[in-house]
Amino acid sequence: RYGLIGFSGIANENSAKLSRLTDDDYKVFQEALWKCVRESGNTRSKRGQIPYLLINIEYQENSEFQFGRLQDYVKLLPLTNKDEKEWDSPEDYEVDISKLLDKLKKYNSKVKKITYEISDDCNLKQTIPSEWEKMNIDLENENKKD
Repeated sequence: RYGLIGFSGIANENSAKLSRLTDDDYKVFQEALWKCVRESGNTRSKRGQIPYLLINIEYQENSEFQFGRLQDYVKLLPLTNKDEKEWDSPEDYEVDISKLLDKLKKYNSKVKKITYEISDDCNLKQTIPSEWEKMNIDLENENKKD
């Protein structure tokens, strides 16, 4: 009935040059990634699916470094007495990114910038660091309507 799926991917700067992927293209991709989950809910199996947290790490130029599977540094902590298999909403858990924050602090010199988007429904245990930039994907779309 309920599932939370974490995944990560890499936008490689060398591959981007070959494919002629621009920064604007990548921004459109991030917006599509965020919005497609919610807006593709046109079947019963997809109903109610929403994105909760998107984190984008931009590494220093010419850096041959990457964290890899970011979801390995994120865990869910119970907020209710329900068994984990009985969780059926974000109200049942909080998202703990403490390991990710520790890893980012340790390798801070390798990171150029971090951007993020977060759903109002995401119960994040930690506060997003002030130096991270909010993407405001949903807010940008509201402004486009005006």
